[in-house]
Amino acid sequence: MRYPDNIEEKLGFDQIRAWLTDACLSEQGKARVAALSFSHNRQHLATALSQVEAFAGLLQQGDLPAAEDTLVDISPLYEQAGKPGGRLAVEELYRIYVVLATARKWLTYIQDDIAGLPLAEESRELVELEQVLGRSVSANGQVPDTASRELRHIRQQRLSEEGGLRKKVEQVFRQAGKQGYVPEGATVGIRNGRMVIPVKATHKRHVPGFIHDESASGSIVFLEPAAVLEANNRIIELQLAEKREIERIMRELTARVGAQLQAIKNTNEWLATIDLLRAKARLAITLEANLPALEEDGMDLPGLRHPLLVLSAGKQKRQVVPHHISLDKQERIMLISGPNAGGKSVALKSVGLNQYMLQCGLLPCVQPQASCRVFKDIFIDIGDEQSLANDLSTYSSHLRNMAAMLRYAGPASLVLIDEFGSGTDPAFGGAIAEAVLAALLERGCYGIITTHFSNLKSFADKHQGVVNAAMLFDSDKLQPLYQLEKGRPGSSFSLVMAARAGLPEEVVQAAEEKLGAGQIKVEKLLARLEAEKQQLEEQNKQLATKLTRLEDDRQRYEQLLQELTSKKKEYLAKAREEAAALLARTNREIEKTIRHIKENKAEKQETKKARQRLQHLTDELQPGHKPARQKPTAAQAIKPGDRVLLIDRQVEGEVVAVTGKKARVMIGELQTVVPLADLQKISAVSKRKGRNKRNAGNAAQKLNEKMLHFTPVLDIRGMRAEEALPQLQRFLDEAIMLNQPEVKIVHGLGNGVLRQLVRHELKDWPQVSRYTSEHPDQGGEGVTRVTLA
Repeated sequence: MRYPDNIEEKLGFDQIRAWLTDACLSEQGKARVAALSFSHNRQHLATALSQVEAFAGLLQQGDLPAAEDTLVDISPLYEQAGKPGGRLAVEELYRIYVVLATARKWLTYIQDDIAGLPLAEESRELVELEQVLGRSVSANGQVPDTASRELRHIRQQRLSEEGGLRKKVEQVFRQAGKQGYVPEGATVGIRNGRMVIPVKATHKRHVPGFIHDESASGSIVFLEPAAVLEANNRIIELQLAEKREIERIMRELTARVGAQLQAIKNTNEWLATIDLLRAKARLAITLEANLPALEEDGMDLPGLRHPLLVLSAGKQKRQVVPHHISLDKQERIMLISGPNAGGKSVALKSVGLNQYMLQCGLLPCVQPQASCRVFKDIFIDIGDEQSLANDLSTYSSHLRNMAAMLRYAGPASLVLIDEFGSGTDPAFGGAIAEAVLAALLERGCYGIITTHFSNLKSFADKHQGVVNAAMLFDSDKLQPLYQLEKGRPGSSFSLVMAARAGLPEEVVQAAEEKLGAGQIKVEKLLARLEAEKQQLEEQNKQLATKLTRLEDDRQRYEQLLQELTSKKKEYLAKAREEAAALLARTNREIEKTIRHIKENKAEKQETKKARQRLQHLTDELQPGHKPARQKPTAAQAIKPGDRVLLIDRQVEGEVVAVTGKKARVMIGELQTVVPLADLQKISAVSKRKGRNKRNAGNAAQKLNEKMLHFTPVLDIRGMRAEEALPQLQRFLDEAIMLNQPEVKIVHGLGNGVLRQLVRHELKDWPQVSRYTSEHPDQGGEGVTRVTLA
């Protein structure tokens, strides 16, 4: 049940219906909008709402079939198409073709994306009829040649005859022109469907033929030459044959349409459903509406907005303040109080209009996580229903509405009452309102009620099933916030609003004195609570912002720590791999040296020393190895200019000055003061060993860089012998150290000096297994290819 009869106008649903009507493209779609009705069939509504959501998704994806000028109404054609021997015009058949083609395109696009939109199987069988109509009729009202072979043949014959006729007529025309029988500037024309030539009336006897017309003045006659009479007759016959063939085609097509008329009707109705669904989906997108869950009991409406305000705000580019309203078995009725013009009525109508839209198959303006209940009845008491004709006052209309609610409302009813108890003596109005509220609560109704009466606020505070809610007010700025807070009553701020409206201060003070201390104390308490609450909310917002920033910083720190830990492990693993590779290569090189010593019959003692040096080098390069600290020797005569070793740091430096038991040492470009006991003087031989030791320690770091920059080709062309030899030696050292299997030395042909120098040097390197000249295509004698062992 919906009460009163004008509930749609009261809630504003008539404006929603008008919006949908404008959004529809076909008359049958607009008729579907007019037929929209309130439903409490939960399963039906669930299907309808899901279809709207799915269609809105398709619209937002884009690439839809064209809708404008394709959703046409063909229902007026049904009667003529269904008559035996009926005949539809070309334009009418083309409209049927558009409907069939549009349905096929939409059906292909939708496929299985929208449940509950089946198109009858017989409609799928209309594809052949669509193809026949497509090649038989056109948008310009003409029948194309593709309609039938006979029609194409007739038209081809007619074109041929018309071509021959024109040649004959133009020939007669030119001859008459030469003899002066034709007016100056005249051309060949058509009269009564026959080709004629203009002839001066004074010479009409000089040109054999038949007169069909004359000019207004009578000075010119339009004459069909006798020579083309038969040709004109044949063309007329072909035109009549074409007309008969077109008539046959039209009747045959009409008969085919009549034979499948029911399937065509089903298809047309399906397109009307698509048109309505498209309008609903467009409204949902415009309102940013969502599909709520349909629950058996209660409602939870986060992000609730008034649809008409959303439409208006969208045009004016304003934001609508959302509400969060929830009702359940424990809190079935919400009593909203607060200042005038604070948004109480808007909150109530937001619930009413969105619920009505939901039960008409439209998505409500709520967030996706919302849940709604399907009500069997909706009762509203909104606005002024006074009527002079019916001798009905404002309060009488309210009483009549309350009587209807108490008579028919039950647990499946939603009751919406605005300004409950107003319109009469406040004492009596408040008492009656409280009694009605208790009766509605006893009947198990759900509802939203707005009021200013304190006794109703107190009733809600004391009785389970009713909950207070307040529209917030900024007491500092003296303006409403349009925000709803559940769980406490709101102050009307009547005195504040009176002062803001411009009432004289003495009048406001007088009113305050008349209210009494108790009432003023309550109002001030509510105002102070409101102010403190707003201050607390602001502090909470600031704290939440800080906590959010702190959480973001913590997450960034943890992420950075994880990255650093991961990179550390990666770098350590890479360093171990490089060190292991270096050790392997070093072992090979030293084994070569030992093999060389053995081949030259070196003493076993020398071989043993070489192996000991190899083991020492291997130990130094092992991960985690700490070099043994050398014990300081006896007092050494260290003086400025000496090269010394800092024992703790294993770093070499040069003594700059000696003062007492300390020395100032230059290490690179830095100076430091070190006790003499921590220094060890090194000789020239020790310097070389130290360098070799440091090189071994740093080899792992430098090896990768050398491998990246090493090129296995050395070009010494144009160099003198004294320049080329050091270059060659360094090149061979690097190649052997990097374990290169083969290198090339480009020395050019010239007089052969550089080639002899290179090959003479290669003979002294035991790591060179062989060398040869390059292939002639690759440089021949100007390049030496070297194979390393």
